[in-house]
Amino acid sequence: MTRQLVIGLAVALLAAGLSFAFGCTGFGGRSEFRTLRTDTIYSVRYYEEAEALTVVLRNGDVIEYAGVPEEIYRALLAAADKDAFLKDSIIGTYKSAHVDLSEPAAKKP
Repeated sequence: MTRQLVIGLAVALLAAGLSFAFGCTGFGGRSEFRTLRTDTIYSVRYYEEAEALTVVLRNGDVIEYAGVPEEIYRALLAAADKDAFLKDSIIGTYKSAHVDLSEPAAKKP
């Protein structure tokens, strides 16, 4: 397999694991990933109730941005250059945290 295909499959598995983990814990309600497949972004997911944007990057990093208004999420989806929009309007503007998928998500009691 080509390196790009292997990376794509790994990112897809990470996204599926993240979707399952957060969907089961009830974090902001259930939400689906939208595949964007830009040079930098593989997929994104937005939790309206929590105003949380999850971005899965092509390099395998998964980053969660807090306090992102829905208008910003919609603008990202509509942007002609989604990578530039992420860099200019989200990174550094909203609090972010890397999501580590190597540990299973804790279940709420």
